[in-house]
Amino acid sequence: MGWPEDGRLVIKSLAKGNPDFKKSIKSVYLLGYGKLKATQTTEGLVVNLPQPCNKIAPVLRITK
Repeated sequence: MGWPEDGRLVIKSLAKGNPDFKKSIKSVYLLGYGKLKATQTTEGLVVNLPQPCNKIAPVLRITK
């Protein structure tokens, strides 16, 4: 998976209203960076990523 050019990552499996995922998301963190702006929509969990900060695979911590 490459870093999105527009910095917008959409995780469709965490969409609002998904019958398999009934909890809302409280926060999203990029490990090694900090808290990110994220919105849970019917399209999915939309996360605004910063510019790539390293060459190692990014890891998100999502809390519900």
